Amino acid sequence: MDWAERNKNNPGMSDIQSHLMVNNGLQGLEVFEKTNIERAVELFRRDGFVVVDILNKEPIAILA
Repeated sequence: MDWAERNKNNPGMSDIQSHLMVNNGLQGLEVFEKTNIERAVELFRRDGFVVVDILNKEPIAILA
């Protein structure tokens, strides 16, 4: 079973998400909403990259 076939309402999914937040490959990575541009620019200039959450529910629904 791949990730798209998993039941997102399953309590186990919350456990997996919590685990990944703590154990991801980029510790301390900040993910910004598209409204927090100043902080995103500051970190881009510092680190050379930034993660900005720009997806809304429609594109995400296509992935699920």
